[in-house]
Amino acid sequence: MAQSYSLDVAFSSATQALQSERPIFSMGFGFSEVKVGGTWKGDGQAAKSVKPGSPFYFTAFDTACCNGQRVEWMEIHFHSGSTPFVGVENPIIAGSNQIASQHGHSAGCNVIGVYSLIGPFTVAKAPGEFRCTVKVQTKNGVTYSVDPEIIVEGGGVPQASSKQQKRSPSKRKAA
Repeated sequence: MAQSYSLDVAFSSATQALQSERPIFSMGFGFSEVKVGGTWKGDGQAAKSVKPGSPFYFTAFDTACCNGQRVEWMEIHFHSGSTPFVGVENPIIAGSNQIASQHGHSAGCNVIGVYSLIGPFTVAKAPGEFRCTVKVQTKNGVTYSVDPEIIVEGGGVPQASSKQQKRSPSKRKAA
């Protein structure tokens, strides 16, 4: 039975930035999956193994009470330089006319809010680990950012472990 995946990111547009010119890093993420005819089930924050050929979505949830905002711009930048999707260039950038928004819930993040969705993208057959940075910008011009990881199964790539969110080496402080 075919299975779809989603990387769900959650933020609150009620959060205020300390430095308005920088992204807000208070965005969480969680993966979810569904079989055809089934219900979305969440997997939490561990790196996610996905099957080649599967549909994959990116979904951003604004959890702000009463005034949740739709996402006007979404960018997914893969650190390796290539995406794990068939015929999709790095970075993936979607503007407001490419983003579907409505009220709903996230099984991956266990939240309710206004969600904004792009996809589906077809997972490529080449195995590998894909770390990425997801940035979303709301109608009021505030940008939120988080760094999850996607693992395409096959070719001796280890299954998803319980490891938590990883930051890119460029964001780590020198020891």
